[in-house]
Amino acid sequence: MFAYLSDQKMGRPRVHPVRKIVNALFYQVRTGCAWRLLPHDFPPHQTVSSSYYRWQKAG
Repeated sequence: MFAYLSDQKMGRPRVHPVRKIVNALFYQVRTGCAWRLLPHDFPPHQTVSSSYYRWQKAG
């Protein structure tokens, strides 16, 4: 997991910090809410869900 949290110098700069995305994932797992129902304190649900599926595919 450290590889995903480290600062990567390739690609475009991140709009949302990885920590906020991970916090949104923890919230979603803990509450079981749908992606679209994530509170507005977190990044957009599209960002959170696409990050989750990308990380899941990468292992």
